[in-house]
Amino acid sequence: MTARFLSMGFVLIFGGLFLSASIVAQTPAPITYGSIAPSENASLFSAISQQSSPVYYLAQSTSPAPIAPPTTSPSIPPPVNPSAILPQFDPYAVPAQTTWFNSLFPTGTGPSGLGQSPPSSVYSGNFDRFVPETYEAIRRFRNATSFQYTHLPRGKKSRGFGMDEIDIRMQLAFPCRLVPDNGRTGYVYLTPGGSLVWWNGPNSPDMPPSAFSSFLDFGIEPRFNDAFGLIAWGRIGVFSDYQNVTTDAFRYQGRLEGVFTASPRTQFHAGVIYYGRARVKIMPTLGVVWTPDDDWVLKLIFPNPKVMYRFHRGPQADWWAYTHMEYAGGSWDIKGYNGLTDYNDLRLGMGVEFATPGQVRGYFEFGGSVARELYNSEHRQGLPSVLYLKMGVTF
Repeated sequence: MTARFLSMGFVLIFGGLFLSASIVAQTPAPITYGSIAPSENASLFSAISQQSSPVYYLAQSTSPAPIAPPTTSPSIPPPVNPSAILPQFDPYAVPAQTTWFNSLFPTGTGPSGLGQSPPSSVYSGNFDRFVPETYEAIRRFRNATSFQYTHLPRGKKSRGFGMDEIDIRMQLAFPCRLVPDNGRTGYVYLTPGGSLVWWNGPNSPDMPPSAFSSFLDFGIEPRFNDAFGLIAWGRIGVFSDYQNVTTDAFRYQGRLEGVFTASPRTQFHAGVIYYGRARVKIMPTLGVVWTPDDDWVLKLIFPNPKVMYRFHRGPQADWWAYTHMEYAGGSWDIKGYNGLTDYNDLRLGMGVEFATPGQVRGYFEFGGSVARELYNSEHRQGLPSVLYLKMGVTF
C-alpha cells in the first residue's frame, strides 16, 4: 500500500512538472524595456522609454521572432510606462565641466580656469563608449579630483623663506533645475579640499614649522542664454597652524563674475574676488578670453592672466605649453600673532600640461616667485625672490 501511494505521488509530481514546463514554454518571454547600458550619448532614462509596446518571443524557437500580442485582455494589468514615473531627463547625459576645476581658486592650468570651456577636440576620443553608463554617471557626479604639489626653496639662509605645499580637492556636481544652463539643467558644485604647508625660515619673524587649511568651495555657473552667464563661488574653511585655532582661523572667501560671450571665440569677464587676507581683502577681476583658433587660448584676465598653445594633438593626449602670472599665497591664524598672518607673492611661470580622452590631466610648471612677503598687523617682512616648481594631476 505504501509503495502504491509513493508511486502515484511520484507520477503526479512528475506529471505536474512536465505540464508546468509545457505551459511555461508557451508563455511569452518577460517584457523588456531596454538595455541598462545604452549606446554612446544615450541616457538610461531615454533607453527605458524608447520601447513603447512590449515585444513577445516564442520560447521554443532557436531564433526568436516577434509575434503580435494576444488580442485578449491580459488578466494582469500591463506595467506602468516607466517614463510616467521616472524623470524626463538624465542629469548627467551631458557631462559637467569634468577635469577642469572651476572652483573659487581653480587648481591646475586648464583653459576653463575662469569659465572658458576647453576646446572640444581635447576630449574627442571614444572613451565613453567603452565604460558602463552607471560608471559614467558616478564619474560625472564626482566631477574631478585634484592633487597639487608646490615647492619654493628657502634661498638666502638669514632672510630666506622656503615652503612646500600639498593641495587636495574633489569636485562634486549636483544637478539643479533652478540653475539654468542655456535651456538645460545646470549644476551646483561642491568642492571639499585641504592643504598642508611646511615652512622653512625665516629667522624673523618666527614662523611655525607647518600650517593647514581645510575648506569647502561651493558655487554655481548659470548660463542664461548664448551671451550672458555668471560665475558665483564661495568658500568657508579653517586656516591655522596646529597650535592655534581661534575665531580668526575661520575664514570665508568669494568670487563673483559676469560673463559676456561676444562670439564663440571671445568672452569678456568682469567681477570681484574677495581674498579676505590681512593685507588684501578684495580685488577686481577684469579681462577677456580669446581663442583665435583651436590651438591658442589667451586668457587675459587680471589678476591671473595666462596664454596657452597646443603644440601636439594626438589620439592618446593633447599637449599644451603655457605661460602665466598668478597672485598666490595664503593667510593663516598663527600662534603668537594677533589676527591673520599672510604669505603673499607674485608668480611668473611657464609649463606644459597634457589632457587625455580619458579625462586625465597632468602638468609641470616652473618659474620665479617675486614680491614675496610675510605680513600681519604687527610686522611686515620682505623676502628674497626664488625659483619655484609646481606639478599636479587631475582625474
